[in-house]
Amino acid sequence: MSQHQDIMVLLIHLGITQRDIAKKAGVTPAAVSSIIHGRARSYNVEKIITELTGYQFPAFKQVPRTLSAANN
Repeated sequence: MSQHQDIMVLLIHLGITQRDIAKKAGVTPAAVSSIIHGRARSYNVEKIITELTGYQFPAFKQVPRTLSAANN
């Protein structure tokens, strides 16, 4: 199964909506959908989904400091 399918099965089984996650994270339901579908990443939203469902997202890749936005 894909990430999206795995998460949706867990959310439906637990009775949690994407709107519930969005409200808790302070983001839009569209942002939550993008994260669930793997089109975007958000540490905070992924952490909330993990806390509620137990689903483990792939680890974030560290960007070398020379390439980070902080240096531009």
